[in-house]
Amino acid sequence: LAWFVHMINHKAEELQHFRNLTLQLFSMAYVSLWLGLNLKRFKAKHFSTVLVIVGVYALFIALVGGLTEIGLLRTQYLQNKNGNVLSMLGFRYLYFLFIAVLLAGITTSLQQFPLSKNTNRFTAAIFNLTLLSLLCNEFIHWMDIGGYANQYKLGLSIIGGAYALVLIFVGIRKKLKHLRIGAMVLLGITLVKLFFYDLSSLTTISKTVVLLVLGMIMLMASFLYNKFKNSIFGNEAETNL
Repeated sequence: LAWFVHMINHKAEELQHFRNLTLQLFSMAYVSLWLGLNLKRFKAKHFSTVLVIVGVYALFIALVGGLTEIGLLRTQYLQNKNGNVLSMLGFRYLYFLFIAVLLAGITTSLQQFPLSKNTNRFTAAIFNLTLLSLLCNEFIHWMDIGGYANQYKLGLSIIGGAYALVLIFVGIRKKLKHLRIGAMVLLGITLVKLFFYDLSSLTTISKTVVLLVLGMIMLMASFLYNKFKNSIFGNEAETNL
């Protein structure tokens, strides 16, 4: 009887996760549809502004609440080894697809109907925060499947540092000041996380590895700035995204 009750509760919890995710998928699809209709048919700037605000809110809920629900499904499957593996572990990629469609609708609308002169910076921030969140979540996903739950502090710090380096490179190449500033902020957050959160629980070897990797990333960033400093700090005007 106890096992039967456990199975009922387990299924109910699983269904609740899928119910929440389905509602979020519907919300993203609904907003994406209206964004597409406005771009192709209505072409109304004020309507686009409203849709972008709602879309950004839906995207935030998806990245915070939705990815948390997906993580709970993964944890439930790995602990109980019960349920359909495709739905429990593969549902995330359908969810990622809906996020990508919504993100494309938001960024395209912002490009076609700019909100202000800083719209390009706002668009870049939304895109990069979303992509970085999905990359970190995917890394955690496979670490959990590989049996390394709660062992991914080192990897997340390296991902943050590497992503910051990519932003610096793109910012220098395309002369986008806001990308370079964003990269420096991300690198600073990564270093604070490393020294005040990661190192306290890492072994000596792990500490050495992460410090070496992040040190190399910072050296590469410094090299890029020194190599292209004339282009960055010269008289050439910054271009927009």
